[in-house]
Amino acid sequence: MTPGIQTEELLRVLKSRREYCRAMTQLADEQQTLINENRTSQLLQLIAQKQRVIDGLAELWQAFGGLAAYWKQIRDGLAAELRAECDAILAESEVLLAAALEREAQGTRQLTQRRDETQLQLRKIGQTLEARTALGAGQQGPQSSFLDVSR
Repeated sequence: MTPGIQTEELLRVLKSRREYCRAMTQLADEQQTLINENRTSQLLQLIAQKQRVIDGLAELWQAFGGLAAYWKQIRDGLAAELRAECDAILAESEVLLAAALEREAQGTRQLTQRRDETQLQLRKIGQTLEARTALGAGQQGPQSSFLDVSR
């Protein structure tokens, strides 16, 4: 980023970043709801929406990647009102981003737990099938799950 960015553009960039952070937080909330309700197909659609927001943040970062360093350089030289507005926007953005990241972590933990539980159930089913196959290998004729009391 070019040092000497105009204050109007600085505010625009900071506000854009805040809106992206707000969108990420809203999408993370929706994602958590979809995870809780086990709505996988909608979850995949939401992930595509999140990718678009991430792409927007990445474009903003590419265009204004040195914003944090630039902000540190110019912060003290800005008028008090403008500095306070920028500080408030930055603080809100950070809170939103932290909330989104926490929701992401929570969703990841839930999905990981579900995956592990599913793998455990599949192993148990596989073991049961193997045991039935092994027990049935020594018998002749069709297997019956009923006890024949006439014998």
